[in-house]
Amino acid sequence: MIDLNNFIKQAEELIFYLDEDNARKILKKISIDDMRLINNDSMLKKAFIALRFLIIPFLHTNEIVELLKDNIAIGLNLEELDITERIRKKLIFLHITDRDSCKKILKDAIVKNQETIIKLVEIDSSKKLKTVVDWLKDYIVHTSLKGGGSLARANYFQSPYFSKLADKEKEVLKRLFALYNFLNISSFSPEGFEDDLLLKTKDGRLVTTNKGKVVVLYDPKKSAKKPLITSEVRASKNQKIEIERTLDELRKILADYPVGSLERKAIEEEIEKLNKEL
Repeated sequence: MIDLNNFIKQAEELIFYLDEDNARKILKKISIDDMRLINNDSMLKKAFIALRFLIIPFLHTNEIVELLKDNIAIGLNLEELDITERIRKKLIFLHITDRDSCKKILKDAIVKNQETIIKLVEIDSSKKLKTVVDWLKDYIVHTSLKGGGSLARANYFQSPYFSKLADKEKEVLKRLFALYNFLNISSFSPEGFEDDLLLKTKDGRLVTTNKGKVVVLYDPKKSAKKPLITSEVRASKNQKIEIERTLDELRKILADYPVGSLERKAIEEEIEKLNKEL
């Protein structure tokens, strides 16, 4: 059981801070009774789905498919969350040979989505854009005809009907197109390779991946003593230099005193002492 009275606020905070660990904990606590109430309240359901988008890296592929096929509009309207980044993080924990097939499955889910993504836009009497599929088809046709690439996309965003949209609508569509482009590029290509992310784990480690395997770049537990060791070595070197400088000066002074003199004996003892410290 969870506190549904505070659920929406909690979801907003977790998404703002990208706190996927606590989001997973809360979602695991949701009971059957909680879920029944969530499904009967549009705002609670939206918050629940938003948290599901947040934890995409930990979902099974079929669970992500359900999100993209039925509820992508909610995900695209979350300003603090980037669906593409969430899926990228999911992919880096897959072996490189499995990523393209996963991308294809997710892309197929998007191109089948019939959700209304923004208000209806009438281009002419025979062409109306309303759903995810409508906009993707229009985007693909126009950018393909112009050779694809960043220039073609920029031209599309300057088209009369796109440029007249509200800023919020433009951003939602751009996120959709960015996600489509990402899923449409092979992970074997330089542009589509996911292993350029630097991730911080819950225990403070910095990790990346190599061919689907996690590589630890920094572990605070193993590195905690390094600064002390470095400091000690540096201090030791400085101390040694100082001792050698002092010895040189004492040897020069020693020549000024006759053998057997108290001064010479004292200097000889100090030289012997310093030699032991080297």
